[in-house]
Amino acid sequence: MKLYPAFEMFKISKCLWLLIYALMFFGYTKAISVNCPTKRYVVILFQPVTLTCNYQTSSTQPPVVTWRYKSYCRDPIQAALNPSSAENALAQANPNYNPNIECADSQRTVRIVASKQGNAVTLGEVYQGRKISILNNADLNIAQTAWGDSGVYVCSVVSSQDLTGNSEDYTELIVLARSGYRIQATPDGNPTRVLYYMEQELANLDPSRPGVSSGNHNRRKGPAVQPT
Repeated sequence: MKLYPAFEMFKISKCLWLLIYALMFFGYTKAISVNCPTKRYVVILFQPVTLTCNYQTSSTQPPVVTWRYKSYCRDPIQAALNPSSAENALAQANPNYNPNIECADSQRTVRIVASKQGNAVTLGEVYQGRKISILNNADLNIAQTAWGDSGVYVCSVVSSQDLTGNSEDYTELIVLARSGYRIQATPDGNPTRVLYYMEQELANLDPSRPGVSSGNHNRRKGPAVQPT
């Protein structure tokens, strides 16, 4: 039976609306993406550091950015000084396994460092009174690192309009004592595998240490400690 033109137009219009709805719901919804490009930062005690976190979202509303601190499962410095340990042997046999950071949250300290929505930044209870902020979109800035800041920092970005994708990533922060160790990378690029005592080198880096003349202060001649 032949359909009337008006009825045919109605069916075509209905199909078009259904197609547009499907494309809007399935085709044009972007998943959130979060990335910490630098996987490890190494700083001297009391120095500032900014942990970078980048994200992409299709949301028109500001997302909620949260930085969480997780203590190391084991001290990476001690692990580097004891390369023959069972954990290191297991890590060498399983390149994707990192015993320093992979353990249940119930076995370590987990706490909120700071959160941000729009321009409002709220510090976690433990970090009240410290000069800590979330800069740019999601970068965590610690104006003065403290003993005990070493650990894993998780950047989480939550958007009510992006319900899929990778909403968090992590980086590590190692805070070294002023009279501590210097990190040297091994041929495989692991900066925590080889450490050795460099009192004179750190003295050159810090003019406040005894025996260093502030008038003749120069940074150490070796390469600067860089985030990895």
